[in-house]
Amino acid sequence: MDADRAEALKELSGLTEDPPPEVPAGDENLTTWNESPDLTGHAAPTFPPDDETDIAEELTEEGVEEADVDRRRAAKDEYRSDAS
Repeated sequence: MDADRAEALKELSGLTEDPPPEVPAGDENLTTWNESPDLTGHAAPTFPPDDETDIAEELTEEGVEEADVDRRRAAKDEYRSDAS
């Protein structure tokens, strides 16, 4: 039973005797994680919306329209259940 506990502890602690994974050819000197993100790449440009509508206003209008459709559907369903 002590051998089982020792084996379980070994498995849970993550200590294994397996060799480390092989490094694919060409990746021996891979040091991406050591480089600062500021040293590579560039910031993507930002563009204003094509039209002059306010995004918040547009989303509000869509929400009002969806709420109106939902109220109409609910009223229609209520009317059908009362008629039955």
